[in-house]
Amino acid sequence: MSHPSAGMAPHLPSQEQMATYANRQGELGWILEALVNEEPDVRHAVAVSADGLLVARSAGLDRDGAERLAAGVSGMASITGGLCRDFHGQAVIYTTVTMLVGTVLILGVPGPAAGALAVVTGSEPEIGRVGAACTRLVKRLGDALSVPPAAAGVPGQHAAH
Repeated sequence: MSHPSAGMAPHLPSQEQMATYANRQGELGWILEALVNEEPDVRHAVAVSADGLLVARSAGLDRDGAERLAAGVSGMASITGGLCRDFHGQAVIYTTVTMLVGTVLILGVPGPAAGALAVVTGSEPEIGRVGAACTRLVKRLGDALSVPPAAAGVPGQHAAH
């Protein structure tokens, strides 16, 4: 028996979503850049939608790097969310990936958007200070990550316009 989604087109953003994301880069990009400029341990920052798409990035991170980071953030959010549900943790507050050189800190953005903020630090960050700055930013982001859903119904299918 084949999987129900076998043969379906991959999930791609609609034109409406892409236009919304382009507008959000302008609205949110400067906020992410301010975080990078004001927090000495933060090297890069991205805002990711609930469906895992890049919404905004700090200026020092190229588009390809930002897309890869957004994909990783989406995967980590899915994994940690599943663990949280399986073990009755109520909600994931943040996730850290500690690397030999640097850290990736991922914070969920509450509200209908349910997206995420992720930052990449340099080596030996003061993670408490970085976390506090990110928490303040997450409170400001709120519904700003909300974008039109791809389409109700079948994944990979988009509403006709």
